[in-house]
Amino acid sequence: MDRVLPLPADEAFALVTDFARHGEWIPLTRMSVPAGGARPGDAVVARSAVVLLDRMTLERLDPPSVVPGAGGPGGATAGGVGRAPGTADGVAVLRKAGPVLLGSATVVVTPVGTRAARVRWTEDVWLRGPLPRRVTRAVLAPLLDAMVGLALWRMDRSLRR
Repeated sequence: MDRVLPLPADEAFALVTDFARHGEWIPLTRMSVPAGGARPGDAVVARSAVVLLDRMTLERLDPPSVVPGAGGPGGATAGGVGRAPGTADGVAVLRKAGPVLLGSATVVVTPVGTRAARVRWTEDVWLRGPLPRRVTRAVLAPLLDAMVGLALWRMDRSLRR
């Protein structure tokens, strides 16, 4: 799921990776994160609808950055279509460790000029248990897409008020 937020990429990345605030974006969800924010290797725990426990480990947290020497005369451009020249994406990856949900959640923040950023949030998730991964992944995908779409819409709406 993608959405362009009206924020510079570093601010958009900080917003979407402020896991303690995810309860504002995802209905019936509360997050537990270490004091001062999560760092790679830290545990992040979500509890949704009071009953669904989602234990995760933050595997990667790389904010967007300027690529040295990129974008100038003779310099490389790190960008693709719609990306600001001379920039690198921000990437966060959470690995889901159960007890019910397994898989990963990935957020990629791409600078789109100086005042906007494209947030791409994907969930590759399946259920622990005897059913085949491909089956539970297919069942969960539309639900998770709706959750991510709503979260990004709520973030965008809060920024435009």
